[in-house]
Amino acid sequence: MQGRGRGIDGWTRASTARPAVGAVGQQEVPVPFINGLDPSIELGQLANRLLLRIPGSGGFFGCIQLESPRSPETESIVLGTGNMTISKWLQLNEDGGRAWVLPIWTAVNQSGRSDIDRSTKRFGYFASLKMRMIGRQRDRLNEELKQLFKQAKQHEERHICTPQHPMGDAFRVDDELKYRLMLDNDLILFEIDSCSELMRKFLSGIYRHLGKTHEPKKMGKEMERILRQKGHDPQWFVILDKERNFFAHEGAPYHAIDISKERFGLIIMKRNLKVFDDPEKFITLAEVNAVIKGFFEAADLIKEHILDLYGKASAHRDREPHC
Repeated sequence: MQGRGRGIDGWTRASTARPAVGAVGQQEVPVPFINGLDPSIELGQLANRLLLRIPGSGGFFGCIQLESPRSPETESIVLGTGNMTISKWLQLNEDGGRAWVLPIWTAVNQSGRSDIDRSTKRFGYFASLKMRMIGRQRDRLNEELKQLFKQAKQHEERHICTPQHPMGDAFRVDDELKYRLMLDNDLILFEIDSCSELMRKFLSGIYRHLGKTHEPKKMGKEMERILRQKGHDPQWFVILDKERNFFAHEGAPYHAIDISKERFGLIIMKRNLKVFDDPEKFITLAEVNAVIKGFFEAADLIKEHILDLYGKASAHRDREPHC
């Protein structure tokens, strides 16, 4: 792939060190739990540094009350709701921008084929919702990167790593920012992959609605054919598929900052790297951007393809003789 063979000449590592926090002793908290589980369930180290063990008894999940070492107020940790019946709720409004699928519904109605099945409708609505989520993830990533690079401008000579001197001091950045950025980078790959699958299922439903011959299990190939026909290179999906699979099944992302040029870049590492001479062991910010940009361009082209299909269906209906 173009651009992957060039090594990175200067970088700085993010520090994982955190200030020490005083330990708090164990607490025994009697609460109802699920039948059949081990009588003592270790939930692990909580955010408030209380190590919780739950003695078992019959019943369903309950609610645990803990005294927080940071505040005299009591905090509630809800473990579950059991058989509780929901009798009152609030629905939330949706004003998140123009939905990707709305022009398609207009075209469906204008074609006179409004009997589209529920599963296809669901896939269309869900794909639209995911696109809005991804757009907001992208905006959040951009803001987090601005903050990270602003902090990185404060680095000193001792922090700089090079191929000749790869063991510079780790550069300390805000932990909350660092982990939000790692989480959002990880999430956006998963959500783009998920939305791409929803689009494939939606396109299959559209073909079925139009009576167009197709193989549902090969809609990925069909989407690739459509995109190439429209002059779009779907190489971004190859990157997405490979990197999402790695982070789903083989590893977790960690970051370094590329300071080789005046404009800083993000490096997403798949290993604890000391040099960046093997592009299979890291991803660059440019590649993540290519995936995001390619995804949104592809979504627009798939929508355009569907609108063309219904436009042809409408034209065919208008040419039919009327009695």
